[in-house]
Amino acid sequence: MNTRAKGALAETAVCEYLTRQGYRIIGRNVYVGRDEIDIVAETDTHIVFVEVKSLSSLKYGRPATAVTAIKQQHLVRAAKGYLRLHPSTKKPRIDVVEVIISESNGSTSYQLKHIPNAITDTKK
Repeated sequence: MNTRAKGALAETAVCEYLTRQGYRIIGRNVYVGRDEIDIVAETDTHIVFVEVKSLSSLKYGRPATAVTAIKQQHLVRAAKGYLRLHPSTKKPRIDVVEVIISESNGSTSYQLKHIPNAITDTKK
């Protein structure tokens, strides 16, 4: 399975997880200008912008470490742009969900770690 296919499966697994947790999925792979938001979801109180990071193992560290400072800036910019286009009275939040994908005997399993409010906009 190639990297793009694994990423799509990871996003689907995260959407299923979030739905089970009571989130409503608003969109996937949402582009705001040249920036992409993997998943836009909402709860009763929050609009949540979700960055999905997946790996096949922890050999090279946690997936969330791939959310660099530049990627964080892009996510903040995308979230702000989304809210300009789609105003909301809900509190905005940027989460990261790590996905470890394991394949064995023809089946695929996922281990998820949800990091709420992983990215905050420190430049108000």
